[in-house]
Amino acid sequence: MNVVLIHSSVRANRLGPSIVETVKPFLRKNWNVQIIDPKTHPLPLLYQRYYETKNPLPDLEFLHKVYDKADGFILVTAEYNHSIPPALKNMLDHFTGEFAYKASGIISYSDGAYGGVRAAEHLRLVCTNLKMPPVTAQPAITFAGKKRSPSKEKELEKVMKFFIDQFEWYMEALKRQRAKGLPGSTRQKAKSKKQV
Repeated sequence: MNVVLIHSSVRANRLGPSIVETVKPFLRKNWNVQIIDPKTHPLPLLYQRYYETKNPLPDLEFLHKVYDKADGFILVTAEYNHSIPPALKNMLDHFTGEFAYKASGIISYSDGAYGGVRAAEHLRLVCTNLKMPPVTAQPAITFAGKKRSPSKEKELEKVMKFFIDQFEWYMEALKRQRAKGLPGSTRQKAKSKKQV
């Protein structure tokens, strides 16, 4: 399985890289994981989506290829003013079909008690509109800049295990369905006619 993990923040003193390090041990060893950092692949503010661009920038071309090959996306998001960081939204908005009918999983974090859940809820709407259904398990890492107690570590481990199990299940199911054809495609329509 090809999994793309995208994190969200480009701010100075960001917590994103440390959260990615927290998440990495839970990822399956048999997955081919590509980590995308918006700081490493800065995109201009959206004025043309990838498919509308005649001469895409190298970062756009690179991301298109990575996203296109993916079977699923794990989005690790901070919370800014009850929403997601602009760098993450911009990285998603540049693309369309690359995400379609692939599973997504959302992990949120903040340095407060809510763990970025308001950003995660907003991101669920974005993912749904991009046709990459988000799984229901949604880990939220609270007080992200502080050391976790052993009991909090155990709690996170339990939540992450369920999240990874569910994400993999959805990813495999959607991959099987994509192989049969996408809704509205000629192949799918032909199959539907045969079943009638």
